[in-house]
Amino acid sequence: VALARMVDPDLGRLMTEYVMAAVLRHHCEFDRYAAIQRAADWQRHARPFVSGRAVGVMGLGELGSRAALALAAAGFRVRGWASRPRVLDGVRVFAGDAMFVEFLGGCEILVCLLPLTERTRGVLCASTFAALPRGAALVHVARGAHLVEADLLAALDAGQIRGATIDVFEHEPLPPAHPFWADPRILVTPHVASITSRASAARTVAANLARWRRGETLRDQVDPARGYCPAAGALAARTSTSSRAPLLRCCSNASRIAASAPLASTANPSGVALSSSQVASLRSLRRPCPSVTAISPTGDRGSWSRRPPNTSASPTPWRRVF
Repeated sequence: VALARMVDPDLGRLMTEYVMAAVLRHHCEFDRYAAIQRAADWQRHARPFVSGRAVGVMGLGELGSRAALALAAAGFRVRGWASRPRVLDGVRVFAGDAMFVEFLGGCEILVCLLPLTERTRGVLCASTFAALPRGAALVHVARGAHLVEADLLAALDAGQIRGATIDVFEHEPLPPAHPFWADPRILVTPHVASITSRASAARTVAANLARWRRGETLRDQVDPARGYCPAAGALAARTSTSSRAPLLRCCSNASRIAASAPLASTANPSGVALSSSQVASLRSLRRPCPSVTAISPTGDRGSWSRRPPNTSASPTPWRRVF
């Protein structure tokens, strides 16, 4: 069973915008000035030019590479860390576990855009924070399970981390009593750094389905052997080898979009503008088909939404609306 990631240009643009805004917020110390405002205390603090600020990006995949290149183009001194060596213009790349601590030692602002695997689970922990320069800031937009929340609070209390922007959480929606909500050192956003566009996601899924029907390799195919999407890998291993259908594992609700989003022809301006062949491809997904399965980020079959279990179907401020 082939697994394909949702690699969407709109997704990358939105993520890059969010990362840039969050990094600039910490670079300009707006979080510090918010505390100063609350205290009605007129203080000024000097800050370096962007060329004097070191930003580290953990994870140099599709989203991480785009963010790193944008930060470098803006003038920041950018360092990147990945599991394997790669070349990015204007980015000093560190690769492998042996270079991880060296990478962290030069990051005044750390951005996490790693994929979630068993090796990266809990990577944002006390030892990682201790390896950063004192007073560093964190921007976390990857997966909630990367972060050990108690370790972040301890690092903030100790002054090792001065502030954080967190968009993803291990338990979502974030419970009202969670300490992050009331902590002025943490900016909480409800998993909105990058939201899948219905139009571009539908085109991407339709194009990949068409490639599979032609017997071609799927674009952005996942390699479960590297630990990506372990639940999907286990499902693929259990699937009969006689089934050649792709497992369209599309992140950020794209599986729900492919299964239930309204389809439209180019003559219907109120819907997503697709070609007739793309409409046909997506309509085939809407019919029951035992050989084509969508799985959620937790490995469950079927569509996925952010509504917590055993709650009403009415939308909440946390839930994405498409």
